[in-house]
Amino acid sequence: MISGSKNVKNKELGVSEVKDKVVLILVSKAELLPLEGLLLLLERTYDHHHHKKLEGSYEIVWISVSDTWTDSEWDMFDFLSNSLPWYSVRRPWVLYSAVVNYIKQEWGYKNAPLIVVLDSQGMVTNSNAMDMVFIWGARAYPFSSSKEEQLWDEENWTLKLLLDEIDPLLTTWVEEGRNICIYGSDNLDWIREFNAKFKVIRNAGVQLEMVYAGCKDLSEQVRRMSAVIGEELHRNLFTFTKLHFFWLRLESIRRSKLKLGQTIHSDDHILKEVSALLDTANEGWVIIGRGEYGRHCKTFS
Repeated sequence: MISGSKNVKNKELGVSEVKDKVVLILVSKAELLPLEGLLLLLERTYDHHHHKKLEGSYEIVWISVSDTWTDSEWDMFDFLSNSLPWYSVRRPWVLYSAVVNYIKQEWGYKNAPLIVVLDSQGMVTNSNAMDMVFIWGARAYPFSSSKEEQLWDEENWTLKLLLDEIDPLLTTWVEEGRNICIYGSDNLDWIREFNAKFKVIRNAGVQLEMVYAGCKDLSEQVRRMSAVIGEELHRNLFTFTKLHFFWLRLESIRRSKLKLGQTIHSDDHILKEVSALLDTANEGWVIIGRGEYGRHCKTFS
């Protein structure tokens, strides 16, 4: 049995509730995901504007797996399963060991959360769609491996790919074709010097929107830098949570590319750019781009 969500929370339901639908089986520990990852998953699925167009076409079913269930894990599962807008397997601590072993051996579950996709006929179409959900959200429907390849065939290294609706105002700027400079560092001296140089460019009449995105290691130092920038230099569009969204999506972009067989030594431009950005030291990096379609952005470090 699965337990209900949405408007039928705490009600026991049968598998008929997901019959003839694409089913995303979310497998994880009782705590599911770190908070930022959980919020991003919600934002990219049920809160995504494209989700309304797909209402009833797919469902998420959560299977929580643990080798030894503790009281704290029971409490965590109970809280999350009653709070989140998807279905969950009822009393996962009584799952047969054969089921758990199948999940581990056939689906490759090794404690890291994954999303296995079943089509409307119950066939596995993607062994892990977590990254494509983080990248494209509900636009990735039906979340199959072939859809993932198709989406990558249509992508370029653009601001739209980098920022995909993380912030509404940024999305508007991209659609309007504004020049946007995204940069990051945890070195305040570098940040002030960098902004001073670009202030000269802006004073010369060049329209350029500045966006601070921190660095891969989002420490308290980055949180403090963000506050200083908002007070001294320019408005901050990214909250600390949205900074996490930005970097989680970049990591998903790289993993998705590698999953499809690309390597950093290949001629895949997107993989090279995102790897360079993720591997850049915290001293400073810059991306400058413009527009939504066909206009590539350039990375500097």
